[in-house]
Amino acid sequence: MLSSAAPSAQLWRAGPCVELRSSCGGKFVAKKVFNMKKALLLLLVVTFQLSALSFELACAQGPDELFLQANKQYEAGSYSSAINSYEDLLSKGLRSAQLFYNLGNAYFKAGKPGPAILNYERARVLDPRDEDMKFNLEFARESTLQAEQKQKNPVMETLKGVYDLLSVGELTVIFSICYFLLIAFICVWFFRKSAIFNLAIRILLIAAAISGIWWGIKLYNVNQPSAIVVKSDCGVRSGPGMEYSAGFIVPEGKKVLVLRENRGWCEVGLKEEGLKGWTESDKVERIKP
Repeated sequence: MLSSAAPSAQLWRAGPCVELRSSCGGKFVAKKVFNMKKALLLLLVVTFQLSALSFELACAQGPDELFLQANKQYEAGSYSSAINSYEDLLSKGLRSAQLFYNLGNAYFKAGKPGPAILNYERARVLDPRDEDMKFNLEFARESTLQAEQKQKNPVMETLKGVYDLLSVGELTVIFSICYFLLIAFICVWFFRKSAIFNLAIRILLIAAAISGIWWGIKLYNVNQPSAIVVKSDCGVRSGPGMEYSAGFIVPEGKKVLVLRENRGWCEVGLKEEGLKGWTESDKVERIKP
């Protein structure tokens, strides 16, 4: 979750006082008056710039404040306003599992299950262990795709739970550590061969292999051109255009694969059903933003 701490404000301090010493002579007096005019003009310019900067700092809203504001809008039932605030944070380049999760909740409360499922999926990529997110994602799917409910396989559910234990980022760190430690131990082993180093190398080799395969599968799945149908009237046609015959309708919230794109249309595939066809590009949105 984005931190709720307010961003620090820069304190402006006045410059050091300069004492002008007097001296005799008319030339010095004229020069002193001229310098006073320059100092006054410079003071006015600096004051104007500081006032403008203070106004910008007062009007500017940091990401923490905007996130808290969106949360308050959600709690007050202003789901459309909350959606706009969360989307504004995304447009600023901010990404977090909590942000996608809250946005998904706001979309679901606003009666838009497709965008809700989309953002739950994005949150799952960043934090696959979040139980609240997984529950809401499953609930949104079941309430939207009621006709597609299936009997769960205990073995597959267990494997899926293990698969979701770590995110891509966490696996990247684990694999990198195992790999570099393995290289370091092998280098040391050439100069000092012992049973302890042999055991350590074997353990690190197994850990690097497991984490590497796990990381590779995760990375492959994340980089798949998966998308979610975000509109209710997603008709699929035989070609990229309205002149082609309609084939079938994909329900909102359904996960599809984007196979290719052409002039505002995209070819989507349904892996389980073995179907594919063309629909307007604005009817689907990729999970990987």
